[in-house]
Amino acid sequence: MAKVEGGCLCGKARYSSNAEPIMKALCHCTFCQKASGSTYSSNILIPEESFSTSGELSCYVTTGGSGTPLNSYFCPNCGSNLYNTAGAYPSLVIVKAGTLDDPSEFKPDANIWCESAPSWVKIDEEMNNFPAAPG
Repeated sequence: MAKVEGGCLCGKARYSSNAEPIMKALCHCTFCQKASGSTYSSNILIPEESFSTSGELSCYVTTGGSGTPLNSYFCPNCGSNLYNTAGAYPSLVIVKAGTLDDPSEFKPDANIWCESAPSWVKIDEEMNNFPAAPG
């Protein structure tokens, strides 16, 4: 999965990267639960210097679990959450895998913030699993 390309629901905002992902993770933190409207978010962590966007984006800023800023970038037209940047990982972009042009290429290799997962969620023990964010 060397090429990461995708965009929003309405097609007005796009992103791309040619870098190999650092990690592909399912995040169970409460922010990702609320932002995705689900029990976790499917994320691809890629180097920021390889990442580019086109189209208009809006940004919602909050504080992440690390106590540092968490920026959530989304399309102001359709509301699709495309990616995040986090103060805890200043050189990475956290792309939302559901916005990939071909989401079937995403295969997670880790679960993060497992301590925040609802009790009924089954965590795959075959993957790398972290109670919070990996350090």
